[in-house]
Amino acid sequence: MKVQRVYVDTSVIGGCFDVEFSPWSEELMKDFRLGDYEPVVSEIVAAEIEEDAPEKVQKQYAWLLELNPEELEADDQVVELATTYLERDILTSNDLDKDFRNRTDQIETEEATSQATCERKKS
Repeated sequence: MKVQRVYVDTSVIGGCFDVEFSPWSEELMKDFRLGDYEPVVSEIVAAEIEEDAPEKVQKQYAWLLELNPEELEADDQVVELATTYLERDILTSNDLDKDFRNRTDQIETEEATSQATCERKKS
């Protein structure tokens, strides 16, 4: 039977050290250790943790990496989705790590340039 994959974001890892969320986060980490679930992380999580997470969160993440989780890249589709979330006020730029903010800013700039080019061609 195939083991179910579970995406782990920064809040789950940090939740191990939060009174309100630690029962769930710690139980999930236990399930990963036992092989009941397969952890999945992303380069976004890695960047957030490396950028400014407390040392204990960084150590928890390092432990998780020892389990060889699947690691997802933030491809253009992910960046476009994040950009849409920003435009619709679902997320704020504070919700995104610095590198990811730079990538969404780049897409917004490219879209604005493309739109301006199309408008000039119409004239």
